[in-house]
Amino acid sequence: MIDIVGYLSAQFSQDHCELLSAHSSTVASTCLELLRQHVPDSPLIPSLETRASGLFSHREIDGLIECAYLLHNRLLSPPSRSYVVTYSGAVCCNTTMRGLIHVDNRCATNSVLQCLHATDELKAALDGARPDADDQGSVPGALKLAFLNMDSEEQAAPYDPKPLVEALSKKYSDMWHEAQLDAGDVFRCVLNALADDKDPGCKDAADLWAIPKRHTAACSKCNSEDVSYDAGINVNVYLSGKPKDLQDYVNGYSESFSASDAHCDKCKTLTTLTMTTDITELPKMLCFTVMRARSRVENGEWLIAKNTTAFDAPEELDCSRMSAGAPLPKYELYGLITHTGSCLSGHYDAFVKKMSRWYHVDDEIVTLCPESPLSYPDTRSNLYILMYRQVDSSRESLRVFGSSDPTR
Repeated sequence: MIDIVGYLSAQFSQDHCELLSAHSSTVASTCLELLRQHVPDSPLIPSLETRASGLFSHREIDGLIECAYLLHNRLLSPPSRSYVVTYSGAVCCNTTMRGLIHVDNRCATNSVLQCLHATDELKAALDGARPDADDQGSVPGALKLAFLNMDSEEQAAPYDPKPLVEALSKKYSDMWHEAQLDAGDVFRCVLNALADDKDPGCKDAADLWAIPKRHTAACSKCNSEDVSYDAGINVNVYLSGKPKDLQDYVNGYSESFSASDAHCDKCKTLTTLTMTTDITELPKMLCFTVMRARSRVENGEWLIAKNTTAFDAPEELDCSRMSAGAPLPKYELYGLITHTGSCLSGHYDAFVKKMSRWYHVDDEIVTLCPESPLSYPDTRSNLYILMYRQVDSSRESLRVFGSSDPTR
């Protein structure tokens, strides 16, 4: 058996991506051997048996190393308070992180649910909802049930989010029949269901992401202005302008455009309207969606392709240029969703930050990330949804690695 600790020591003292690429199959074989002996029911075994001799991405290599390291420590020393390996083989930290069973190709639902579960502000708002919201047949009730099970102090099997899937399917039957849902659509459906519940606690939960907007249409002939108001739940990020990263995009953020041959209701003529949208207030939680679908017409056919341009995002984001006079323009990243595959099919997984540590959540499998997920090139190329929370100047950051209790 290889010296796992030796590999780990080398990993953190050298360029681990280059070092481990040459040894990934050996590490995979070691993980497979340990799992067969000590966690024989692990769902990781068939996957490792298939790929033990294959190539692994940098992110997968980090996951293998983490799995081998935790198994190694489990065999040679008493179980640690901070790390355990569940009977399913998922690598978990003792922060109540649980995987989610993959129900009917609903990886989009699982990824969104993990990000919502990492939103403490949402759970606090739902706690104040009336008893009717505890109806497990409703979206708010199913969401509260999911959070309750995912918050369990016991390291149990992955949770089955079937009640939430069924509640969403019942409320949005017109779209839930699709082979694979879009994670952005799932997020929107959950928030709309919370807003539709009419309960103050549920409305407060939905309003966490509400982005109030003022739309102005100015006529170039009579200089009249027509103003309307509404609210969105996310900010779309368009890559056509080739922004360097999310901070660059936010700094130049604008939703203004011109519409020619438009009819003005005031002067009753065809004119050019200048359409301007302003964000009047920044929400507590801010969701960004990277628009990766590209369409074109070729030989009379409408073709859609996915833009896999690498797009980076900072862990702390300054949104002061998005809304004038924003009292708390600083945001911190705590969740993101990636999508691999084409625009028509593929797979979603999530990264969430809990207690200052990042976790990769791929349905049932939860893995502690040794570094920021955005340090991986494949994450930046497949980045789809980013979740930020407003930084409260009075809130102090938790220092996990400097604490005597790794779970605090």
